[in-house]
Amino acid sequence: MMISLEFGSANIKIFDSKNGLIYYEPSMAIVKVNKRKATIVSFGKEAYDLCEQLEEDEKVIQPIKNGFIADFHMAKLLLDKVFDTIIGARKKRKALEVILCVPTCATAYQIDEFVKLLNGCGIFALSIKPQLNCVCKLLDDDISRPYLIVDIGAGKTEIGLTTTKNVIDAINLSLGGELINLSIQETIKEQYNIFISKNQIEHLKQSIGSLYSTDATTTKVVGQNLLDGTWNDYAVSSQDIYEAVIVCYDKIIEAIKVFIASLDAEYQEVIKRTGIFFSGLGCEITGFEKYVQSKLDLEVYILDTPATAVVEGALV
Repeated sequence: MMISLEFGSANIKIFDSKNGLIYYEPSMAIVKVNKRKATIVSFGKEAYDLCEQLEEDEKVIQPIKNGFIADFHMAKLLLDKVFDTIIGARKKRKALEVILCVPTCATAYQIDEFVKLLNGCGIFALSIKPQLNCVCKLLDDDISRPYLIVDIGAGKTEIGLTTTKNVIDAINLSLGGELINLSIQETIKEQYNIFISKNQIEHLKQSIGSLYSTDATTTKVVGQNLLDGTWNDYAVSSQDIYEAVIVCYDKIIEAIKVFIASLDAEYQEVIKRTGIFFSGLGCEITGFEKYVQSKLDLEVYILDTPATAVVEGALV
């Protein structure tokens, strides 16, 4: 059995060449701490749903930050649980071949940490592929043709000129969905003087986040008043969070401009002809395509399945 794996800051995604997407859940766990020993009590979607109802001896763990391993021990515990779910006990993993999709700008040390992580979970038939190369495979089978690809994830954004085989040049920004969420949270706090949970902030971004300045879509959230501590329903509109959202996307767009300007003239001409391709959940926000095209004066293309393009492309 061959699978591709992306262990991201926000989600773990696993794709099987025969069955398609077989796992896509938050890269999160709730652990119970007892005598310095941490035991996972829930993980994935269940942990996400329960993360605001913790017991006193429980805490939320997200072991991947900005696309890289921040807590090796907890990353191993979590990934072991995931493999138990989709494959079974360790003896069943011996025949498993895994393509591990790593950040394109990962250092040798960071890649080695990912390899040690998979080995520690009983996976030894392992190959490594940069994420932007994986996305590129969904575009073309010509190993020499370069594409400008931007992947906007939760913890990072990757910008790179790549073929299906080689990365010509790439940069990594510590800017993605999580930073956009923090920006929204601060804006809501300033405008309404309330606190809302991380889950509700994600809901706001997905349901009413927009790059249209005239968007008037609204939704309701439950927030805690920071003055008197009471909980109430609040109506929030796209306009309320527009500035918080747009400032983050403008930073990404500015980084793309700088990256293109740094390339040789021949590559800049290629990009003018072929345009720019986007993957990652971050490009699914309302108005994304038109806004980016207006700012970059390039043809903008969003992959058919942007959220899972990396793991799908890895098996092409």
